[in-house]
Amino acid sequence: MIRPIVVVIEAVAVGGMESIAMTAAIELHAQGHPLVAVVPPGPTYDVMADRLAAASVEHRRIQASATMGRIAQARGAWELFQLLRRERARVVHLHCGGTYGGGFANLACIAACVPVVVTEHTPPSPAHRLSIRVARVPLERTAWAFVSVSEPNARLRALHPGAVRPARMAYVINGIPSVPPEVAAAWRRAERRALGYAETHVVIGSAAQFLGHKRLDDLLRASALLDDALPWRVLLVGDGPDRELLESLVDELGIRERVTFTGFLADAKPAIAAMDVFVLPQAEGSMSTSVLEAMDLSVASVISHGGPGEAVIDGETGRWAPPGDVAGLTDVLDSLVRDPQQRQRLSEKGRSHVREYFSAARMGADYLELYEAAASGAAIPERLRAKSVVAESSAVGQSRGMRLRPRVGMSWREWFTSGIRWWLLGGRRPQLHMVYRAAEPPAMPGLPPNITLRTFEPGDEDAWIDLLNRNGELGQWDRARLDDENRTMVPSGVFFACDGERLVATSGVQDRPHRGEPAWEIGWVARDPEYARMWLGEAVTVASVRAALALEPREIFLKTDDHRLAAIKVYRKLGFLRVANSRGYRKRWRAVAQATEAASQHSPVE
Repeated sequence: MIRPIVVVIEAVAVGGMESIAMTAAIELHAQGHPLVAVVPPGPTYDVMADRLAAASVEHRRIQASATMGRIAQARGAWELFQLLRRERARVVHLHCGGTYGGGFANLACIAACVPVVVTEHTPPSPAHRLSIRVARVPLERTAWAFVSVSEPNARLRALHPGAVRPARMAYVINGIPSVPPEVAAAWRRAERRALGYAETHVVIGSAAQFLGHKRLDDLLRASALLDDALPWRVLLVGDGPDRELLESLVDELGIRERVTFTGFLADAKPAIAAMDVFVLPQAEGSMSTSVLEAMDLSVASVISHGGPGEAVIDGETGRWAPPGDVAGLTDVLDSLVRDPQQRQRLSEKGRSHVREYFSAARMGADYLELYEAAASGAAIPERLRAKSVVAESSAVGQSRGMRLRPRVGMSWREWFTSGIRWWLLGGRRPQLHMVYRAAEPPAMPGLPPNITLRTFEPGDEDAWIDLLNRNGELGQWDRARLDDENRTMVPSGVFFACDGERLVATSGVQDRPHRGEPAWEIGWVARDPEYARMWLGEAVTVASVRAALALEPREIFLKTDDHRLAAIKVYRKLGFLRVANSRGYRKRWRAVAQATEAASQHSPVE
């Protein structure tokens, strides 16, 4: 019996990483290589299981990430270990992000004595806390290879190598399955007919998760500046926390009759084929799956990120617009809408470029070569080593002093134990959970006359980070951490209490699962210590709860810590109930109740 390859996808959403991982698995299966894919359980990921099943790829539903909690992740690691032993796996291919994830799955692989190839779909960030980077060390030390999916990502990994030796850094460019031209043309005709587009309409579109860092609002603002006499239309494919914000922006810009939202599509390619211009205006990123698919479907593509090795080469295979520059993006779109010859030239060259250099067959062959080397204990094949990128970037990193080192004043014992604690327990005890069960929306407390309440506005990021750091109870914040959290944040649910221009309290709504089902989490409740006894924390929490109640009906929950007695008292007053589904949690809640009663006799709530 030929021992199989096991592909583990540590998904936290269904996006580009998951699509590429499934494409690679399906391609290898089609080539006749025995393979078992591991995808998360739950309705969110059913679309992944369905795609694998349609391609006859054997798969298992195992919780490998920490989205369901550490206990569920540990149970998943045990199930993965059993799968590896039962199937006598030859090699494990782990798909994850560049900073989080992989630890428990790696432990299962070590216990089963199976080599691990890790593909990082996002580069590591030096901005994350040291304990988070230390928690990554065991994976970086023991994995056989770390694979970057693009040249920019490989450069960033080389600049911040952590514990990964240069000899174990590989470089496999993303690839996609090619769509036959006649199929793409049929999709285009059918979708445009279904969406009501005439042949004269020039459809500008995008396909992405509706998240802040995708900058789809820039696309809408740029489109609104186009000449109304031109036959342009906008098609947005996807869904996400920013859907309501984007819908409101469309009305605000007065372009409702020109914009279409499709909602989430399990297969976005037919809708992309209906476009004439594909735009991805996000400022950062690399090797976007949707951009590759658009180019393969002969759609002229525009990006705002880029760099060496990207599929879009400005003026040759696509266009580049300055990131965050709405006027600059408008100029690019205007030239494409007015010039059909330019669109045709870019689409033809883009399609040829993608099919030559970014095919799924090439990606599958590269990964298979890595698997064979890993299974035999050989070195990374010379052509797949990121040696030239590593050599150049490492020299830059050393000149800038970019090395993993403990914080000033931190002993090596503290440095080591902080990483171990985070790895095993998330750096602290699991948080307490509370769910909202009140029959009516909570009442808004009275605010001081100098305090106003408003929602998030673009440009609030720096002041928001400053407030979270001033609060002192939510760890250290920077732009990288805020952007990471904002991937699940609902913009209409983020509220600030303001004293003039100063942000003094905040709370938000996040789209996160709870107990295996989609839910709304009330999170990052923070107040400036100088503004105590004004009920500001309660005010922003009430605003966020009301915003969550106005969204799609889901369970509303929050997480808190045992020592936040004043906050817990406020949450209970608003209608949140304790979740005590184990003996350990019941014991902790009893201790909180006793401490809350004692504290109320000596100090005010805020």
